[in-house]
Amino acid sequence: MAVATPAIANDGTWTGVYGGVSAGYNVSKSDSTATLGGAWTSQPAALQTLVTTNMSARQQAKGGNVGVDIGYLYQAGGVVFGVEAEAAAIGGNAIRSSATVNYSAAQNFKFTNTIDPKTMIALKARLGGVIAEDTLVYVNAGWAWVSANHAATVTASELTGLGLLANGSYLKQGLSSKTHNGFLVGGGVEHKISDNFSIRLQYEYTDQGDISYVTSYLPNSTNVTPAYNETVSQDLRLHLIRVGFNYRY
Repeated sequence: MAVATPAIANDGTWTGVYGGVSAGYNVSKSDSTATLGGAWTSQPAALQTLVTTNMSARQQAKGGNVGVDIGYLYQAGGVVFGVEAEAAAIGGNAIRSSATVNYSAAQNFKFTNTIDPKTMIALKARLGGVIAEDTLVYVNAGWAWVSANHAATVTASELTGLGLLANGSYLKQGLSSKTHNGFLVGGGVEHKISDNFSIRLQYEYTDQGDISYVTSYLPNSTNVTPAYNETVSQDLRLHLIRVGFNYRY
């Protein structure tokens, strides 16, 4: 590379190794669905529907992101292709808390849902076309891994109608700290501002699939038997818009 770098800088092509930084804005979306088991199956259908409906949620978290990338491009005529790896910190979380939901005068429920993405690592292939000597329009596709925290809770009091302790409390929480993985697609435009530096504007979308987790009784729950089971299935999708600066070696 020490020998090749001067030639790359002088011939005006995009061929070569590059590395850089990026920053931008992201929107994380997540839909969760609750299903019931255990002693819930002995309860009225209307009560089961109340719990599954209110424990399910559609959430959206907005925040900023910063990252680093390294890659290699090769130009053949007006076509440019290559590979890139990146790592980024993802900001923004969303906590949804319901108002009190009354099934009856003796049964009052509350629900919460949380989504909190943390980091993303991605491997991508790039394909583009040179529309001017110093400007590249490209698309990319690959695979991404996103680390995220999820949570869901259901709490209730005075559950006499459930056949449990009168004037007691029912406290359940499900937690998941998971590294999702799924496909990533995107594209952008990159422009050389010198032989060695370029700036780009890029949009990417990743669908990270679904995970499932179950709730557990919290320490202050006085109602723990018979066992009521809740399972939450939750997906994760991210939209990312970023500006990046790359140094071409």
